[in-house]
Formats: sequence, C-alpha cells, structure tokens
Amino acid sequence: MATASGSRYTRREFLTAAAAVALAAVSDAEAQAAKTCGAATPSQTEGPYYKPNTPMRASLLEPGMPGTKLVIEGSVLTTGCKPVPRAMLDFWQADATGRYDNAGYRLRGHQLTDESGRYRLEPSCPPSTRVGRGTST
Repeated sequence: MATASGSRYTRREFLTAAAAVALAAVSDAEAQAAKTCGAATPSQTEGPYYKPNTPMRASLLEPGMPGTKLVIEGSVLTTGCKPVPRAMLDFWQADATGRYDNAGYRLRGHQLTDESGRYRLEPSCPPSTRVGRGTST
C-alpha cells in the first residue's frame, strides 16, 4: 500500500494505523451504546409498601378485578446495552381504591428476566373515576 507521497507503508505502520482505526470504531460504538441506553436508573430504597417473598408470576390480574388489562414489556440492560439475564424485578400495585395489600400478596409478584434480559408483566389499570358536572334535583 502506498502513501500520498508514493512511498510504501511498513508492515508495522500499517498495523498501527489499522489498530488505531479499530479502536476509534470501538470507542464510537461504545459512545453510541451509551447514548442509546442512557444513564443507569438511580439506586432507590425499597418503598414503604415493599414486601419480601412475593410469588413468582407474570400477571398481577386477580379474578373479578375491575379495570383494563395492560401489558408492560421491557428489557434490563447494563449501561453498555448488554442484557442482564435473570435480573429480579419486583412488582406491586394498588387496587382500584388506591390501597396496597400489606397483609397478603394480592397485586404483588416478582419475576426474573429471560436470557435476553426481557420481561413481560400483565397488570390492570383501575377504571377511571369520571368527574363531571351534575345537576341536583
């Protein structure tokens, strides 16, 4: 391979230049991954309604529970956009009246991400309360 001046690169110069290009490409890929994944979720304390030993489940739906079934899907990734297999996710939600079950495990559960760091949860959105103008009679 020839330089712009017509002289030839030595093997060492060629390999050094190739390594520099490869490092630049890796650094750019890491920078792009950081932009895509963003910053890590800040560490938080367990909330006041956290309860250990929840059942493993992918659905928080309960028989006869009012509301709209939702599906929440996502992935747990490192800051380098690598999947985190078997990450434990703990879920709990309030009922339609805004209360948490602190005596049992209603509307509570946990699951582990799959080998690709993915999870899928089926919670319920309580029916909305309609507030409107009324007339008195």
